[in-house]
Amino acid sequence: MANRKRPEENNNKLVFVRDNLYKIPYLRENGKPANRYFIKTTCVICGKEMYAHIANFKRNKNSICSLECQRTYSSAPDGSKKNKRGGKELDGHILIKQINHPSAKKGWIPEHRYVVEKNIGRYLEDNEIIHHINMDKKDNRIENLHVFKTIREHFLSHGSLNKCVKKLIDSGAIVFDKKQGTYLCN
Repeated sequence: MANRKRPEENNNKLVFVRDNLYKIPYLRENGKPANRYFIKTTCVICGKEMYAHIANFKRNKNSICSLECQRTYSSAPDGSKKNKRGGKELDGHILIKQINHPSAKKGWIPEHRYVVEKNIGRYLEDNEIIHHINMDKKDNRIENLHVFKTIREHFLSHGSLNKCVKKLIDSGAIVFDKKQGTYLCN
C-alpha cells in the first residue's frame, strides 16, 4: 500500500500541475501509474503553508497543519472561524482566549466584553449588553463601546437609530436603489 503521510512529511516529490494544484506520481501495487493530488493552502489556525489532500480539502475548507492547531481549532465555540488577528470570530464579533474567565465558553469570550470589563474593573453581569456605537462589531476601542443594563435599553437605542435613519430617508440624504436592493447615501 502507498505511503499516506502528508507530502511535506514524505520523501515523495510534489509536481506542480496548475494554480495551487500539485500531484505526487506513484505506482500502484499492480505496477500501473497513478497520482495523488494536493492543494497548496494555509493552516486556518497558525497560517503555516501546507499541502492538503484534495479530497479532504473539498470536504472541509478548514485546513489544519498539526495536532496542536487541531486542538486550538476544536476548543473554539461552535460556528466560530479564525480572523486575521489570530483570534476567532463569531457572528462578526472578535473572540479572545480567556480560559479562567467566568463567562468563557470553551475558553473564549467576546473581546468587546473583555475591553469593557478591564475599563470598569469588574466582570459584566450576564444581562448587561455592550453596544458598538459605530455599528462595527470589530471596532472594540473603549470609546466605541457603551454598556446597557438591559436588553430593553439596547433595543430602544436601536429604535432611536431607526428614527434618525427615517428622517434621513425623508430628507433625501439616504435613498433606496431598487435595482440593487440597497440603501445609498445621496
